[in-house]
Amino acid sequence: MSLTARSAGTDMGGGPLTSSLVFDMTKHLNKLLELTDSEATVEPGMYFRDFDKETKTKNLELPSYTASRELNTVGGMAANNSGGEKNLKYGKTARYVEELEVVSSDGNAYTFKKLEGDALKTKLAEASFDGELHRRVAALVSAPDHAKTIDEHKPQVEKNSSGYALWDIATE
Repeated sequence: MSLTARSAGTDMGGGPLTSSLVFDMTKHLNKLLELTDSEATVEPGMYFRDFDKETKTKNLELPSYTASRELNTVGGMAANNSGGEKNLKYGKTARYVEELEVVSSDGNAYTFKKLEGDALKTKLAEASFDGELHRRVAALVSAPDHAKTIDEHKPQVEKNSSGYALWDIATE
């Protein structure tokens, strides 16, 4: 049986469309774990409205909030790469996420973050679940016919509200 994480379900699709068991993050995984003058560690089910109040105590703001900011969660924002009214000036949520701790389909937790150069080469060479995942994504986006298709279909717009883009993934 598979599990699907869900936070507030305020995205345009209204939440997960799945046949798996849906796990609501807002009930128990909803805390701010750490807040410094430059970064925060937060559980996925924390409502943005509560996160925003906390960050404002340090004169900080996550500017990628959406119109549903009173109802959405920080985890949902990260999952969807959300962007709202300040998107064009400040960018979407991915710009502010340094890393994510994710429980994958094998039941283990992995830390995912942007990898480049030697760090990416090391990850691609790992004989592990996440090494294989990285190899499969790299193969998907770098295959000549796939890369051409991805490039040809990249929309020429200022604001793209379709989550994470394959054309933003570099494999070299």
